[in-house]
Amino acid sequence: MKCNDRYQEIENKLRKDLNTRYSLEDLPTLLYKDQMFKMLYYVYPTETGDYSMLRYLINTIFKVARIPEVVGEDEEIKILVGGTDRVFNEEMYLKYLKAVESDNIQEDDFLRKLAGDVNIVIGNYRIVLDMQTGTSHTLKNRIINNNLITYATNNIREDTVFKVYSIWLVLGNITGFMKNKPIKVIGMHEEELGKEDTRLHNKSKIAVDMKFEHFGIVVINLKHRELEKDFPDVFEIGYELITGIPKSNKKMFSWINQKINLFFKEVRNSMTKYYTARQLGREEGHEEGFEQGLEQGLEQGLEQGLEQGLEQGLEQGLEQGLEQGREEAREEYEIVAVKAMIDLLNDEAIATRLNINIEKVRAIRLNQLD
Repeated sequence: MKCNDRYQEIENKLRKDLNTRYSLEDLPTLLYKDQMFKMLYYVYPTETGDYSMLRYLINTIFKVARIPEVVGEDEEIKILVGGTDRVFNEEMYLKYLKAVESDNIQEDDFLRKLAGDVNIVIGNYRIVLDMQTGTSHTLKNRIINNNLITYATNNIREDTVFKVYSIWLVLGNITGFMKNKPIKVIGMHEEELGKEDTRLHNKSKIAVDMKFEHFGIVVINLKHRELEKDFPDVFEIGYELITGIPKSNKKMFSWINQKINLFFKEVRNSMTKYYTARQLGREEGHEEGFEQGLEQGLEQGLEQGLEQGLEQGLEQGLEQGLEQGREEAREEYEIVAVKAMIDLLNDEAIATRLNINIEKVRAIRLNQLD
């Protein structure tokens, strides 16, 4: 697939999935709706504490940004809500979604204007990780004036162990900020920002710290045309974050397959119950029909004919009903399974996995079947 086609696929996927009254410029407020991002990189706290994919994400970005940091496997990671010290949980996520839908977001609870969406504490430093689905001048201000970054610039001492790395994944160039570059890395001050953007807390001069000893801002435009060519690892991450479709990441493939297998297990259990219920209903129907037919036959005095007719009819009806029921069940199962896998796999992969015609998969994707 050509690069431009993949970008278009990403944008179409975003518009379809969000399907809200918000414009693309307003989508930063809907960050927590992107559950795939949270799921793929274990941003939801896990019982096992397995944050291997999150380490992979952060270390890959550090590498391309040339920041001399590595998140080790022995590092203890805590996921916190935006500039607070509260561990993120599903209840907060649901509360936030409800607030977004009702236009009743409480800034005291979620600090949406300045704080990072994911505030990861690793050892003695923190990583602010955001995935933004739109860009605007307000987003630029939010990146530069991030409260943790501001704190770091105002409290730097030679003996400090406090570090902040603010990582922003955006879909689109920020005018006058990134100058059409795929990746922008900023230390404490960067001339490329321009005169109007060099002030942090109204300070016209701030010491240069391009060694990232205390903090750094990394902004990555996931839709930049040069990103796939120059930074393929980051491009793959960006594509995975948005679509949930892994490309070359073996760990991601393994994780996705586990989820698919779990899904099929749940489907099989549900279908077993469904088949059982249908079979019981069919048997009750046959029994009721037999009783009614027998009663009518007795009333008409056709005992012998009715007995033979019922026996033959019941046998044929049961055979035909079972065959028709199996066919309907198979059809419904295939539709349910395809719909559940549409966001995870392409049409060819779904058809192969389910052993069905690819045209049928395409028809279901286009909502031509119920």
